[in-house]
Amino acid sequence: IEWEEGQPVSNFHVAGFDIQMTAGLDDDLRVPVMTVTAPDGQTVQVHGEGKSGKVSARFAVVQLNAASDERQILFSSFSYGAHCCAVPYLVEMTKDGWRTVTMGAWDGDQIDLPKDVDGDGIKEFVLRDQGFLYSFSPYADSYPPIVVYAVNDGRFEDVSGQAKYRKLFID
Repeated sequence: IEWEEGQPVSNFHVAGFDIQMTAGLDDDLRVPVMTVTAPDGQTVQVHGEGKSGKVSARFAVVQLNAASDERQILFSSFSYGAHCCAVPYLVEMTKDGWRTVTMGAWDGDQIDLPKDVDGDGIKEFVLRDQGFLYSFSPYADSYPPIVVYAVNDGRFEDVSGQAKYRKLFID
């Protein structure tokens, strides 16, 4: 779901979560703020990237593990820098409460939704390896290869080197 400050709808009910999108201030910059309330009433708030004007963000409720009924919320905003950056966070409920997984900053305005690329029932994030940008050519001519990330116990980890992803790289 794409949200922009000033939209008439800022409250959403998705997959049992109540999600409220608002704008706030961080260090004198406007930021998108996502507040998520779980069915049991526990609440978490995540602040996106700031700018001086109207802010916007995207969010999606995803299911990373097909064998689990648990859902996660992928929240992303844009840093507004040149050749830059979608800044995503994954928010998930654990037995100890909410956990926010920091996913870094990625070239472009958004990242793709996760998908199960190896058929094991667990979704991964297929991104572009930013280490190749500018390495062999100017940015406009750069074409970085893929990199595969997975969320494991609250950590966003590069799993590209695992043999099960070899076919993905060959293709």
